[in-house]
Amino acid sequence: MTVHGTKELISRFYDPVEGRILVDGQDIRHVTLESLRHNISPVLQDTFLFNGSIAENIGYARPDATREEIEKAAKAANIHEDIMHMPNGYETQVGERGLRLSGGQKQRVAIAHRLSTIMNADLILVISEGEIVERGTHAELMELKGYYYRMQLAGQ
Repeated sequence: MTVHGTKELISRFYDPVEGRILVDGQDIRHVTLESLRHNISPVLQDTFLFNGSIAENIGYARPDATREEIEKAAKAANIHEDIMHMPNGYETQVGERGLRLSGGQKQRVAIAHRLSTIMNADLILVISEGEIVERGTHAELMELKGYYYRMQLAGQ
């Protein structure tokens, strides 16, 4: 039996074999992938990149992002200059789990899709070991000084 993690299930990379995942009472299997991924964005504590281009990884949370928006996010994450020195620029393939990038480059590419999504999210759910341990806005979770707060401090 294959066991998939919470992030894969919430993002619908896989559907649950039993049970269901509800967002606002709606089974996520009854929502288009485009709508689901436009409205939620898993932000992992560990750096994770998809086997695709730098641009695809930066724009993961916003599939409709323009190249200009992707470059703006890259500049904010201090990775734009590195990207410009790569063989294919923003179209450079990062390899499985970002193997072709240094640890620092992976973190900066991953943080570009975190910046615009997490700070302005209407609701942030913090999941630990498959359970929701905190929920709220960025400001509310920072005030709690719990899991989310500690993750923010660790990421600085």
